[in-house]
Amino acid sequence: MAMANARERAVDSLMEINEKGRLLSEALEKEYNRLKPLKGEDRALYTRLLEGTLQEMVYIDYCIEQVSSLKIKRMKPYIRNVLRVSSYQLLFMDRVPGYAAVNEAVKLVKRRGMAGLCSFVNGVLRTISDEDFNVTLPDAASDPVGFLSVTYSMPRWIVRMWNDYMGFAVCENMLKSISASDAPVYLWTNERKIKPDKLFEALKKAGVKVEKSKDFPGAMYASNLGDIRKLEAYQKGYFYIQNKSCGIAVRDALEVAGAYLYNSEKPMKMLDVCAAPGGKSLYAANLLGERVRIEARDITERKKQKLDENIARMGYGKIINTSLKDALVLNEDDIGKYDLVFVDAPCSGLGVTGRKPDIRHRVSPDDIEFLAGTQKDMLSVCSKYTVPGGYLVYSTCTVNHFENSDNAKWAAENLDLELLAEREIVPDMSDSGMDGFYYAIFRRNI
Repeated sequence: MAMANARERAVDSLMEINEKGRLLSEALEKEYNRLKPLKGEDRALYTRLLEGTLQEMVYIDYCIEQVSSLKIKRMKPYIRNVLRVSSYQLLFMDRVPGYAAVNEAVKLVKRRGMAGLCSFVNGVLRTISDEDFNVTLPDAASDPVGFLSVTYSMPRWIVRMWNDYMGFAVCENMLKSISASDAPVYLWTNERKIKPDKLFEALKKAGVKVEKSKDFPGAMYASNLGDIRKLEAYQKGYFYIQNKSCGIAVRDALEVAGAYLYNSEKPMKMLDVCAAPGGKSLYAANLLGERVRIEARDITERKKQKLDENIARMGYGKIINTSLKDALVLNEDDIGKYDLVFVDAPCSGLGVTGRKPDIRHRVSPDDIEFLAGTQKDMLSVCSKYTVPGGYLVYSTCTVNHFENSDNAKWAAENLDLELLAEREIVPDMSDSGMDGFYYAIFRRNI
């Protein structure tokens, strides 16, 4: 019964995400905070069903339409989402016998008052569960975009954009990396509280699988974390989570601006305008210590609360101050005030879709056009906060030229900024801890 409950809750959460626009993180938080939340193996099953179905939904829909006379979009919302979760079980899990998964799906449909559709659901799922079921993929030669889309379960328009942008080989390698289900988390040691070697041993003792990073002293790959909030090392603020690619952006920005920043007798003033959950500010504070004073801002109370929690846990309250401000609204008091400004702008997030699989189903081409315009507006405002001769870093966690290099070029041509360096990092199978990321480093003209 508990297993069936996990499946039913996964379908309900998928309904909220696919039909009502709720974020995956919000759906998970809602479930975890229920009056009677799932526990143990049932919670793990619920999470895998929900995240796995979203990760593989393009492929799943393709399989369903191979055997159904009705297109996915024409099905009743509950029916298509029951079929998706059940198909994920049949195609990607072997914990439950096929006949049991089919029968439970039929029971779910009947309980929701749709008994007339039970035979349809039963027929589709029994065909998919058959050991002779084979999927005919689009031909890679004649339809490379279709082949990549179905094979790696990414919406066709995203694959087309990346294929046009980077070419087939790079696009496929990136999709392979995004599809990897065992990508580790990247941890950074809070060296104000603990030495990296001691943290490494403490995490191993707690059952976490850890591997030291070769690129950053004090950083490590971690998996098998479970509920991270229950780890003593997390509670004591011994580490924070930030993707490696974002850390590269902060490190490179400080290196480019090094001569300017380190020769000052006073602590550097840094502004992080879209700061939550605080990784960039924490990393800069970890590197610079008392040589920096950071103003970390975001737009909502919830995001500011997350900032405050992480900064307090890490013990950086004297270095990092937080505030609630809109980065699109010019604050006259901040004009020419900061030596270094970070604008990690709201973006389509396609670089992190491996960790947040709902993104690929929420974002549209129209969203990218809108976001690119919003990012320009934000750069126009925040560039004014940089002191003449100071530095501004523009970054996104997406991969496309509209939000990245095009905006950097626009900023250099239209704002009082000189482009010093830019880099686009794409997810890569050679480093499964690397998400897609872009940064451009500017110096404000004197």
